[in-house]
Amino acid sequence: MKRLKPLFIFFVALAPVLVSSCSDDEEPVVPAVPEASVAPDCISYQAETSVYTLSESDPSASPYINTESVYEVAFDDTKTTATITINNAKFAEKMPPLNMQFKNVSVELGADGYKLRSNELIPEIADTPYPSYVITSLSADVSFAEGGYLKFTCAGRWSVSVALTVPTTVD
Repeated sequence: MKRLKPLFIFFVALAPVLVSSCSDDEEPVVPAVPEASVAPDCISYQAETSVYTLSESDPSASPYINTESVYEVAFDDTKTTATITINNAKFAEKMPPLNMQFKNVSVELGADGYKLRSNELIPEIADTPYPSYVITSLSADVSFAEGGYLKFTCAGRWSVSVALTVPTTVD
């Protein structure tokens, strides 16, 4: 026991020196890590939807325009696919407003926005697929700060072009 007493006294004497060398006043310096592009889980857009009938013989025919739809882009957990929900979708004067979804759309995230792409998909309304209204050539280029556009063809008969305004995040 007497042999451990000098060792104990040594550590007791050393403790104030060790504690005083650490300062609470200074924060440790951590190098900055560049932040990757982070997309929110869901983005909502007011939109102006223009629908052109592809089969019309008059190329100067005016499009049907709808400004009542709200488009939401919900990214999956991995941010590799998204679901586009169109609330109050209306693509013709006599069409009733519907809530429709385009699921499993490919996502490419960039530093300031994202791109959506799909060669072909089947739209759904109330979880019911509508294969007679197949969506083709879907593409979107969107800036997180400024909005963007979405384009697609429906059933090979209608060309749809959507101007998406500056987004707001949806919780």
